[in-house]
Amino acid sequence: MRALRVITLFILLSCAALLARGQEESEDRILLSVRKAAVVNTTSTNVTVGFYTGPNLSKVEFLVSCGPVNSTCTDPSSGNDTAGVLPKAVSYIEATVTGLAENTTYWCYVSSSIGKVSKCQGPYVATTGVSPTPVPIPQANLFGSNFGNNNPGANEIFKKYPIVDGSYVSVLIEDISVVSLSGNTGAILGGPPGRRRNLMAAASLRISANMSAQTPQFDTTIDTTGVSLVDISLSGNALAGVDFSGSLYYTSDYSTTNLSLVAQGNFSKVALSDPSVLVFDDEEFSLNYSDDAECPSLSPVNTTGMDLSSSDVYISLSGAGAAVTDSNGTLFYTPDITAPIWTQIPFPPGISVLKEVSLAGKQLVVVDSSLDPSGASVWYVEDITMVVDENSWTSIGGALRSVSISEP
Repeated sequence: MRALRVITLFILLSCAALLARGQEESEDRILLSVRKAAVVNTTSTNVTVGFYTGPNLSKVEFLVSCGPVNSTCTDPSSGNDTAGVLPKAVSYIEATVTGLAENTTYWCYVSSSIGKVSKCQGPYVATTGVSPTPVPIPQANLFGSNFGNNNPGANEIFKKYPIVDGSYVSVLIEDISVVSLSGNTGAILGGPPGRRRNLMAAASLRISANMSAQTPQFDTTIDTTGVSLVDISLSGNALAGVDFSGSLYYTSDYSTTNLSLVAQGNFSKVALSDPSVLVFDDEEFSLNYSDDAECPSLSPVNTTGMDLSSSDVYISLSGAGAAVTDSNGTLFYTPDITAPIWTQIPFPPGISVLKEVSLAGKQLVVVDSSLDPSGASVWYVEDITMVVDENSWTSIGGALRSVSISEP
């Protein structure tokens, strides 16, 4: 009888945990339900608010309302609100509040709710009859290597400052396998690409602290004695790398401290957003994360929906956000790697397999899977949470294989 009570208690506790988890997941999803809301249009008596949404749970409701200046989300509204149910898929929505006074300033809000969980965002200031002024997002800068398009046996590396409006500028021609960019600092890893390069083929690792210069000088050499790195990631002055044996190395400041062995495993890819680190294990076929790269306690990341069955996986980390292209070349994104809710991102036009990926805030670039570097293409989005379909992408040309972007 005692055993039965213990089993019953265990079941009750398990159910309570599942319910709590479901509530937390609902709260997580509600945080994602409305993104990048803004006033997109006005008339003499109307205000239109646009926003991106999804993926959502079923039956998430939304309400767009406007009230007097200094009003709150719960105060009585003016005019005629717009309410509805958010679609489950990633989508863009515009909702219009009608019946407002002419030439009047309002504070507008977007609310979303499911069950007892609700969230209100705003205020978004609008004046009837006055066109809203869009707020531009500073474009990220790009750094990349093309694996020898113009010179067989050597790589040419480029920068594009900024990523859309700038032009590709050749930085140098050399045998470069991996590049990484953080702010105005760039890192290049020499040697042939590949997880299983010969131990004797130790790669040089050099830093330029002034990537905005017309011709950046990679005049800081990182001591990699005894370490044959295959991947690197730069974040401020912090640097992480994985070597041919699958071990993880890290330094909090490359200018003062050598790389130190911090974890052993079967890691082939690393992404650093100091102090957090994300690695891909290509024998366990898993993603592992730690919020302390200097003394990492790596924990498996939930990757439900991905195919990580090969070493052909690419990862990027920016703050809590993470982007992954899996073994099928499908792109996934989560705004929070600590409690990931992965969204499968639509492909760019004419592309069905992606490889290299780089994330900076919400800006992202990907490279297609072409085996011929001259045929590979680079694609960019200003906000990864706003990709609705293939038309959301911008082609930025190039024929890069290793690519890294960073906010200015």
